[in-house]
Amino acid sequence: MTFRLFVCLVVIACGAARAAPFVNLDFEQVTTNRVETLVPGELRGYGPIEDLIPGWSLTNYLGNRAEAVNFNLEPTGANFFGVVSQDAVVDPSDLRPFRKYFPLNSYPDGLAGRFGIYVNVGGEKAYLLTQRGDVPREARLFSTDAYVAPGMRIEIRMDGLLIQQVEFELSDGPASPPVRFQNVDVSSLAGKNVELQLKFLPVGAHSDFHGGPSIGLDGLSFLGDLGLRIARGDSPTGGPPEAVVQFNVLPGQDYIVEFRDDLESNSSWQSLPGAPHNSGSVADTAANPQRIYRVHSVPSAGGMTVAGPQFY
Repeated sequence: MTFRLFVCLVVIACGAARAAPFVNLDFEQVTTNRVETLVPGELRGYGPIEDLIPGWSLTNYLGNRAEAVNFNLEPTGANFFGVVSQDAVVDPSDLRPFRKYFPLNSYPDGLAGRFGIYVNVGGEKAYLLTQRGDVPREARLFSTDAYVAPGMRIEIRMDGLLIQQVEFELSDGPASPPVRFQNVDVSSLAGKNVELQLKFLPVGAHSDFHGGPSIGLDGLSFLGDLGLRIARGDSPTGGPPEAVVQFNVLPGQDYIVEFRDDLESNSSWQSLPGAPHNSGSVADTAANPQRIYRVHSVPSAGGMTVAGPQFY
């Protein structure tokens, strides 16, 4: 069997030497201690912005600052903004009307929720999600993982400059649109403190979603080239062959090398032993016929890991 190693773009942390890194770009930092439940015993309801999407400010479809957002809640019609926790269950290809996000233990045959945010906007309305922070000095690309229904759009700006939009037109194909991974060059903004603005809005003709979530979003990431190199060879101790992962390191950062054996299953990324891997070189077994690696970093003094979709 042929041994294959996959190298992905490195996901870099924000602002190692700056005081204001972006936080919660993966929308996986939901806390539930202050969620008001609508159904006793279920984590479905609503909660404060600072708990459910910390670090972000949300302007609702009426143009007012939102104080709370929906949590694991089924869509209730147009103009809906909801947060889905990691332990909720939803098939990202099944955004039918009135889809419920069941807790994992009550719906074991479902798929773990892929997207942290679902948005549906109707009429002339829009939601605006904003945060100010530092673009990493090593940033080269900005990546977006999004599911956009026909007639809907996400616009992403930095300091008012449109850097990316994700849109799906009815003419693109069937009414079940694909998940879209997009990345754009932001090297001109590297090292700058900017306002990151995400606008969710309807454009053109709509399919008849009847209140089902029309946009799924997760994994906003700054990507940079940290010189990731992977080599396979004999172990210096005479043991089984090894794969050696090497990368450049910067002061003030903790680096974590993660792996998975395929991209098709629902298996999660796992950290190699000995994290953080701040030496810039980590050895792993090469016994598997295939293994995929990624490296992410977080400021040593604490901060949010920026993790997102990987490109191969």
